[in-house]
Parts: sequence; C-alpha cells; structure tokens
Amino acid sequence: MHTTTLYRTDDVVINPDGSCDGGWVCEHRWEAIAGMAGFAKAIQGSSDDFDNWWEEGNQVAWSRGGRGFVAITWHGGMSNRLQTGLPPGDYCNVIQGKYAMKYGVLEHSHVTDDMQIQ
Repeated sequence: MHTTTLYRTDDVVINPDGSCDGGWVCEHRWEAIAGMAGFAKAIQGSSDDFDNWWEEGNQVAWSRGGRGFVAITWHGGMSNRLQTGLPPGDYCNVIQGKYAMKYGVLEHSHVTDDMQIQ
C-alpha cells in the first residue's frame, strides 16, 4: 500500500491512457492478470486436484478437472506434446490475450486429447 503519512493512503491516479500513477501499479489491469481471473472463473466447479501433471526442468503443466489447462516456463521456450485433460475443441491463450494477437503468437489451439505446446 502506498502511503505518504502514517495511516493515510494516497488516491489512485488513473492516467488518460488507463495506466496508474501516484505510486500505484494496478496489476489487476494487466492483460495477464485479467486473463488469469477469467481462467479462474472458467475452472469454477472443477475439482481442486491438479490432473495431467507434467514437469521438466523449469517447465510445468497441469489441468483442472477437464475445464482448464496451464503450461508455464520460467524462461526460454517450450515445445512438448502434453496431455491436457480437455475435451476436444478450440481453446485460447488467456494469459497473453491481446498481446498474442499483436505479436502473432498462437492465440487459439485446437485440442484433441493432447496438445503440442510451442
């Protein structure tokens, strides 16, 4: 919390471009954070178990009850064929959101019973 004096919180300043100022960061406005909030909503009602767990070095992936799939690498790229636990269909990368469209990163993926991660 940003304070100027004890027990006083500064107002959040929102710039015309939507960014925060006045010492605030406003992470909730970042595309990745907003995307993960959408992911959390999408997996509501699934079990609390992590299914299809996979890890190798600095990479990890798992699914949540057939309702969502996550693949993360700490640095570098990732290229593997992984079980997703998802029903067949088209899925999108909710973490990269608009960023994916802007930079030509794969935004939508078609899943059968496994998925090639690149």
